[in-house]
Amino acid sequence: MTTLFGKTGHPRTNKILMAAELSGMELTFVEADMKMVKSKDFAAKNPFQKIPVLETPEGCLSQSNAILRFVASSKAELLGGSKREQALVDQFLDMLHFELETPANTYMLAVQGCQPLNEAQMAHVSMDLKKVLAVLDSHLADKEFMVGSALTIVDLLLAQILLPFFRFVLSKEWRVSMAGLTRHFLKVSALPCF
Repeated sequence: MTTLFGKTGHPRTNKILMAAELSGMELTFVEADMKMVKSKDFAAKNPFQKIPVLETPEGCLSQSNAILRFVASSKAELLGGSKREQALVDQFLDMLHFELETPANTYMLAVQGCQPLNEAQMAHVSMDLKKVLAVLDSHLADKEFMVGSALTIVDLLLAQILLPFFRFVLSKEWRVSMAGLTRHFLKVSALPCF
């Protein structure tokens, strides 16, 4: 039995659940609260006591992108259709994590009042986000998907990172100005597994 320990609604959990549904991998989901995650039993699954964690018959996996790759491997197309596409999937997973997900999380935590930033810090994070979003929009200007001609795990990750921005932050004018990124988000977020 394969079990995913995670938090309902969290992008790092959601992308894995989406990939499992798309790949046909059966897994059990366990809502992991702080009491569970900080327990000695959970430390045996992940010594850093963080989620998500995937428990398989062969052992546990941590780090959401590693779990994402493992789950998606049940349907190879989700990892790219060729060796080059597979390398591009890895490239974009890393790029999205370091260039988008990290500043996006910082920005959203500040907007929600959970992690206050001073004006200069907020301006810096906003500038970083605008730059990477412009690069992604340009990349998607003439493409349906981030890599190749089919949906990959990169598309799932990108849509999950952008979800709170489309829900709470991005104006109609911004969406129009970033047509490629907006079109991509709307396509992926319309999937039944989203």
